[in-house]
Amino acid sequence: MAAGERYIKDIYEAIRASPQWNETLFVLTYDEHGGFYDHVLPPMNVPAPGDGEASYPDKDFMFDRLGIRIPTILVSPWLPKGVIQNAPPAAQKPAANSEYDLTSIIASARKILPVLNRTGPLTKRDAWSATFEHLLTTLPEMRTDCPMHLPAPPNVTLDLDVEAGQPINELQHHIMTVHAGLNGHEFPHHIREQRHVGDWVHGAFHHHKHTTAHWKHTKANVHAPRFGADHFHVIVQPTFNKSYDSLTWRVNVPTNKSWAETHPQMTVSIDLEVNSSSSADKTEKVKFCLDSGLGINGTHVGVSRCYPSADPMINRDMAQLWVVEKDATIRPMVNRSSLCLTNAYFQGDTHAFLDVCVEGNVRQHWAYHGGAPGNPYGGDIFFSDWTTALKVVRL
Repeated sequence: MAAGERYIKDIYEAIRASPQWNETLFVLTYDEHGGFYDHVLPPMNVPAPGDGEASYPDKDFMFDRLGIRIPTILVSPWLPKGVIQNAPPAAQKPAANSEYDLTSIIASARKILPVLNRTGPLTKRDAWSATFEHLLTTLPEMRTDCPMHLPAPPNVTLDLDVEAGQPINELQHHIMTVHAGLNGHEFPHHIREQRHVGDWVHGAFHHHKHTTAHWKHTKANVHAPRFGADHFHVIVQPTFNKSYDSLTWRVNVPTNKSWAETHPQMTVSIDLEVNSSSSADKTEKVKFCLDSGLGINGTHVGVSRCYPSADPMINRDMAQLWVVEKDATIRPMVNRSSLCLTNAYFQGDTHAFLDVCVEGNVRQHWAYHGGAPGNPYGGDIFFSDWTTALKVVRL
């Protein structure tokens, strides 16, 4: 605790001595409530972000409620002294049930800095959260009585090196679990001491950032096929035609049986050789997943970099999740009830696309030949038996 208080003191005093102090708002918030009992029930019926992100590792949490209250401190010469804001006033509530939560920092920043508001709210939660920018407009002029220095915290009584050698605690374990899941990796069981957690998390974050950047690049090409160097078309063509970039398709089923029973979706992934500026030889083996794009009727199907993996238990891109139905149709998870993977090859259109499912429509029936014992390389997705198949070509 003493080291934490010293950290806050150092930040405040650096900002206070800065020439930017007069135009700075220092927001100090806490990630946890400290284990203290809260007599106020967490608000319910809160809008989920709506960004398609599932909680991890507890994927059944719907983000439709808030949690226990935590303190947040605002520091600025433009704020009145000693104000305690327990609840948002009506003018700061976008919805009748809006509350202050951590997302209020984002929502308020959009109001304080209009440059951040060009595209509007980031999520439905951001749009719902109450804001606090009104607190900065109550003073007629800037305060000059803000101290240059905060009181000195107590001396640290624990040997930090001894503490660093302690086994990882529950919170650190949870943080590493989340980062491992974001990257599609196993939990790093080799990390046993607290001193090593920070470096591992830092590396995991940058790996996730790199993966996300490449995924967004390929996603942009799915929606804007005229742009980008790594755009691929998913087409139907004769099996004997070798002018394509795909090797073999793999249908990836969930490895957890109980999870698979309640989440019957499976991703279809494909290995491609693509040019990569991050690789020394400019060639990187990257796994791409079949992508339903906008997920609406008539959308051409594409491929995008699996995010972060083809494993449906950890894949975070809903457009890459598919259901292989018993009637031999392949349906996008984002619109499973009405759309099917379709082709019009014999009508002269080689593109694979989404169309309204029609019972008995042979253009929507597929057969997967692959993944048999002894065949670890996947196989083909055929239409009209083995004479024509789903292929990928690079523009």
